Amino acid sequence: MISQAAIVLIVMGHGVHALFFFPVSPSSRKTRSDDDLNTAAFYQLVNKVDSLQAQLQATQTRVTDLQSKLQDENRHVVAFSAEMSTEDAIHASAGSIIPFDKVIVNTGTGYDPATSFFTAPFDGAYMFFVYADISTDYRALHYYKSGKRVAACDNDGGMRRITCGLTLSLTTADTVSLRHYLSEGSIGAGEASAFSGFRIH
Repeated sequence: MISQAAIVLIVMGHGVHALFFFPVSPSSRKTRSDDDLNTAAFYQLVNKVDSLQAQLQATQTRVTDLQSKLQDENRHVVAFSAEMSTEDAIHASAGSIIPFDKVIVNTGTGYDPATSFFTAPFDGAYMFFVYADISTDYRALHYYKSGKRVAACDNDGGMRRITCGLTLSLTTADTVSLRHYLSEGSIGAGEASAFSGFRIH
């Protein structure tokens, strides 16, 4: 059968001078079949490698994007904490700024100890916190945002300490400060009182 043999023609000039039939052994057919399988497997492997390379490239792109976002967030980290430099109690004066003039932390340089103002370097949501030792007749301290009162921390029960937190949405250059409400009582100085804040996002 033709399918069982290899046909070889020897051509010289313009005619066929010899015609030979060589039987094709089963092992030869098997070798060709194995070669076909190996070729198919090779191309499957190539396709798999291409797919993995594409996935790796996509992953590397995502990692680069995340690193860029993280670096951007780190550039926008803002946090501060300040105490009072004097060890003497400060007597309240209505409307006057409470002088937290000793900086402990000032990441982002938003807090100015000379004025006791925090100025937002970036837009965002900010959390502020104040605690203070006070005399029993001290009435309240107020949060001010860009010159306007936005919250009060009262001493309604004649306690010796005020603790008060506040979240504000600020735009760049907005200021935050703390002021006495009335000219009554005194507020503890040194480490007894502190004003702090940080940017949430």
